[in-house]
Amino acid sequence: MSFYYMRIIILQSVVRVLLGTIACFLMVGAALAAPFDIEVPEQTYRGEPFLVSVSSPLPMENVAVAWLGKEVPAIVRREGDAYKAVVLLGTDVKRKYKPMEPIAIRISLDGQKSSISREIRVSEKTYPVQRLSVDPNMVQPPKKYWPRIEEESRIVGKALATITAERFWNLPMIRPTPGRISSIYGLRRVFNGQPRTPHRGLDIAAPQGELVLAVDEGLVVLTGDHYYAGQSVYLDHGQGVISAYLHLSKTTVKPGQVVSRGETIGQVGSTGRVTGPHLHFGLYVLGQAVDPEPLLSGVN
Repeated sequence: MSFYYMRIIILQSVVRVLLGTIACFLMVGAALAAPFDIEVPEQTYRGEPFLVSVSSPLPMENVAVAWLGKEVPAIVRREGDAYKAVVLLGTDVKRKYKPMEPIAIRISLDGQKSSISREIRVSEKTYPVQRLSVDPNMVQPPKKYWPRIEEESRIVGKALATITAERFWNLPMIRPTPGRISSIYGLRRVFNGQPRTPHRGLDIAAPQGELVLAVDEGLVVLTGDHYYAGQSVYLDHGQGVISAYLHLSKTTVKPGQVVSRGETIGQVGSTGRVTGPHLHFGLYVLGQAVDPEPLLSGVN
């Protein structure tokens, strides 16, 4: 064999080795950049809830989403040929936000860790004014009640800050009680001529004693008889999602009890700061009181 042909054979061998090496690098690169899709809204309005989802054809682990200084673990579920993780987030009508709020998503996929950062535009939304007449003591409480109100605020705040890794919630949630919506979320409330905190839930007008149902499976984290809220129940649905049922005439559950979707947890009443029998239903996500209406079935 001539020297010329030997050189050709050697060059072909080198090329095959190089191509094999390149293929290996491409495979490693593909593993490092394993495919996943992230759905994050570009814009939301103050007070509105929204969903963030991550999906991939490959199994995902340790998915977590950071929003407004808090991180929530996301549960990965198999949906057909894909793996998907969804978290519920939102903003609060009572609070102020930057025009663009950062959101961070952490994922472990095929042994590789990724961190993705985005921004969501938080736009202002104008809510109507609602004027109500109530017991003057419910607008300016006597001084003797101040320690009670402060302690109740602390206890409720602790319950609303609960973040558990489990996910019990599913959408849409069911209505907590039949009846018409008498006060929507976000109303700028004026009690006895004095502006107060915006309405951070839905009021459902219903007769005294009407059954109140858990909107989804959850753990009872708090019950009580509070100055403003009256008899109340708070349920933890996992991932920082807490539902609140206020102004009850009766509660039928206890802290630590697990309740199923649609289970009776109390009865409609007129306890606390009210103008008549109704249920105040609130939904909190990572401590943010969001508008529950878009998340409930049978509510327009």
